[in-house]
Amino acid sequence: MNHHPSLFRLAFRQFWFLFGSIWLLVGSIFAVVGAGMLWNELRYRNEGADAEATVVEKYTRRGDKGSTTYYVAYEFTTPDGYNISASDQVDEGTWRRVQEKGTVRVRYLPAAPEKSRIPEGSDIWLPVTFGGVGVIFGGIGAVLFAKGLNRARTIARLVREGIRTEGTVVAVQESSITINRVRQWEVKYTFQDHVGQMHESSSEYMSPQEARKWNEGDKGTVRYDQMNPETSFWVGREET
Repeated sequence: MNHHPSLFRLAFRQFWFLFGSIWLLVGSIFAVVGAGMLWNELRYRNEGADAEATVVEKYTRRGDKGSTTYYVAYEFTTPDGYNISASDQVDEGTWRRVQEKGTVRVRYLPAAPEKSRIPEGSDIWLPVTFGGVGVIFGGIGAVLFAKGLNRARTIARLVREGIRTEGTVVAVQESSITINRVRQWEVKYTFQDHVGQMHESSSEYMSPQEARKWNEGDKGTVRYDQMNPETSFWVGREET
């Protein structure tokens, strides 16, 4: 081939690279958010000071799917004389227990008294779970990402250095992979290496439209690794 596709282009044609990228991104977001939540939770637990606050208002907000979020607005004064007005999201039990004009215990950060919360119902396991899910998703994504990237590197190497030979289509079939709700296909092919041994392999995943261009018995170009002929790449028609 006169034109060698870039590694970037090859990688983005790999299902596992794309799938792994999504999982890695989602997992990273979960992990970062979970770490931030855990750091905030530990900061309140280790540095926080308690104060008795006056409940100014109780209110709720309705979500798009009918869910209800509960809030309590309160005021308190720090030992340094700062008057703080704030609100916090609480669970339903806490919301029903506190009374307007009554009192509620709050915890604030002495170094930043404007940051406060009602500690009832807080759970350190929520950020731990959130972060744990992120680590699991991110770990799986990283493995799949690396798998796709490694295959792209292999293809790039075969295109540059692999031995060119002719392959024969033995089957065109649906795969178990779906991209954007479109079932992907693959070409099964055989080829003979430089010592006369026959090998059978599968092409990269392709769209149904691309797969329809091939029929059993068609000939196409194959590139394979001379040292390991089991590693091959279905080029197909080089002019495309």
